[in-house]
Amino acid sequence: MSFWKMVFAVFVGNMLTVITLLVLSLLFMVALGNTLESMVKDPNFKSRIQQDLRDSGVADDMKEVITRPLKQLNADLEKQNRELARDRAKRAEHAKLVNSAKEMCEYWAGEYRKDGTGESEAYMDNACMRWRHLLNSGS
Repeated sequence: MSFWKMVFAVFVGNMLTVITLLVLSLLFMVALGNTLESMVKDPNFKSRIQQDLRDSGVADDMKEVITRPLKQLNADLEKQNRELARDRAKRAEHAKLVNSAKEMCEYWAGEYRKDGTGESEAYMDNACMRWRHLLNSGS
């Protein structure tokens, strides 16, 4: 057999192999598609999959994987709500202190205007200084 006849024989053999593999792949894909289509159209398909998941324990594992982050998220939200409530209470307490200091400042300013004594002036200065300090602290 000559060299070119050998090359041609190998080439034809390789081409037949490629064509055979393509035909077999196509037949496999068609069969797989038909099988999947018939499974999905089956009314019991979904319930059988759910039953298989329950039997294998995968459903419980998935439930744990899903609920664990939800539990953590709920715990984080509760913690955040407690912190917000604490901050709200703190701000309300500060507002009461500011209002009280303002009332004291106004009271002693009125007393100082009435009597003009050094004692009233000292009380007024201290009360108004406390009020300004509370306003500036803002905590």
